[in-house]
Amino acid sequence: DYTETLKKTFGKKGFYIGMSLFIMMLFIPIIIFFQLMAQFLFPVILFVIELFTGDDRSMTLDMDFGEFSYSWTCVLVFFIMFALTARKDLSIFIKINTFGVVFTMIIITFILVVGIWGLAAGGYTYQ
Repeated sequence: DYTETLKKTFGKKGFYIGMSLFIMMLFIPIIIFFQLMAQFLFPVILFVIELFTGDDRSMTLDMDFGEFSYSWTCVLVFFIMFALTARKDLSIFIKINTFGVVFTMIIITFILVVGIWGLAAGGYTYQ
């Protein structure tokens, strides 16, 4: 066990340093996961908003809390992740993972539909 090895080999001071470094190294994948979730969710939510409102919104990544933007997506992802991880009962993760294939199919279908729609409706110039 990592914690027992740290205590026996390096003592109390080494244990605190080793655990601090371990926790700091976990921040990198957490930040990457958070960024990926927000970056994947922003165009999907923007598409749904455009679909229901009919407004043509630009996909800008500037920090703007005046209207729906990437910043609001980050706030939304934070609260969703906080709500999921604050639970003591971890069976919610098992339930979410059982729908993983369904959500993967939804994402692939979304990418294909939006891609085909963009190719068909786009006014591209090749100059």
